[in-house]
Amino acid sequence: MKKIIVFTLIINLVICSMFCKKPPSSGNKYDNDILNPTVISATNIENGNSDIVSVIAIILNEDKNKDWDIIASGRYENNGFYLKLPSFLSTNYLDEFFDLETMSDSNAKCAVIDDIIGLDSKGEPIGSFVLGDGSYDGNAKYIYADRNFTSKRNDNYQGNTYKETYESDCNLKKGWNIMYEYAIKSTNETISIYRWITTTQKPSDINFNWRFHSYDDN
Repeated sequence: MKKIIVFTLIINLVICSMFCKKPPSSGNKYDNDILNPTVISATNIENGNSDIVSVIAIILNEDKNKDWDIIASGRYENNGFYLKLPSFLSTNYLDEFFDLETMSDSNAKCAVIDDIIGLDSKGEPIGSFVLGDGSYDGNAKYIYADRNFTSKRNDNYQGNTYKETYESDCNLKKGWNIMYEYAIKSTNETISIYRWITTTQKPSDINFNWRFHSYDDN
């Protein structure tokens, strides 16, 4: 399904060429631009694939029957890539924040990059890039906000053998932000405790690294 969706988007690559920039040829696990949410910068990607030629970031277009558009593209070189995000997104990409009831401004709208995809020399999608902690419980997302707002939440659910807490503490600024989602699991006697956390504050005790997941592995 992803192959069909992305194939229809390739014609838009020329439009997005203004966002391309050569990635750094060397450096640390993270380029300094990881701290700047107007770009997506990745180096030393785990499970990098020599078949990858270019990289695209796609986002849902609310006005095109829920189709996806390419909003940034770039070359894949030296096991890394650099994507320049557009400074402004039109309303056809914006939707309500997922925690509407906790927002400081209920009129605020957001957009999340749905996928970052690697393409081969034929322009075919062959896998996705994920900024995560190595598990299925922790990941980072690039989110655009049309204004400044905050979102705070703390909900608790408990059964006979478990307790779950959903915590949200997000301070989004107008423009692009990075939002971190992760889980903390523990056991207290016979109770399993899960804390699901969403925040714009990068956790200091969790390493978020870039990884490539090939579609052939699915």
